[in-house]
Amino acid sequence: MNVVYWICTGLFVLLSGGAALFYALHLSTGEDVPRERAVALFRWAVVVVLGSFNIWVFKRVIDGIRALF
Repeated sequence: MNVVYWICTGLFVLLSGGAALFYALHLSTGEDVPRERAVALFRWAVVVVLGSFNIWVFKRVIDGIRALF
């Protein structure tokens, strides 16, 4: 499972870095396209975080069920 968490962390860093880059580009130029890309990348970063949290929770649930038997 550690591999999954490392992949999720890498994806989060890349997506949030891209979002920050495009948002800085939006602030410097005032164009709307970089802002839309920043918002889209930020939303994908949130999806990655929530997905990895779900994996963590369900891993705990499955480990708890295994401990009962």
